[in-house]
Amino acid sequence: MNLVFLVLECVTKKYVTFSGRAKRIEYWLYYLFYVVSFTCFLGLDVLLDTVIEFDDGSIGGVFSAIIILFLTPPFLSVHIRRLHDINK
Repeated sequence: MNLVFLVLECVTKKYVTFSGRAKRIEYWLYYLFYVVSFTCFLGLDVLLDTVIEFDDGSIGGVFSAIIILFLTPPFLSVHIRRLHDINK
């Protein structure tokens, strides 16, 4: 089983597929990809000085916001498919 293929399949074929099941490794690999992508793009925001600091001390940026908007629908779908797999 190719691990990169599982992540690519979540982003391409199963982008907003909420039916079916997701194995544990598919869920955790996509979660890891989600966190690493956000961290990299937040680092890009810091390097390009496009960081926005909010009143509560949290930070965000233009590039990290775009990647989160792009990667959240497949994250929700893999999360729901994982819940189907554990009979919830």
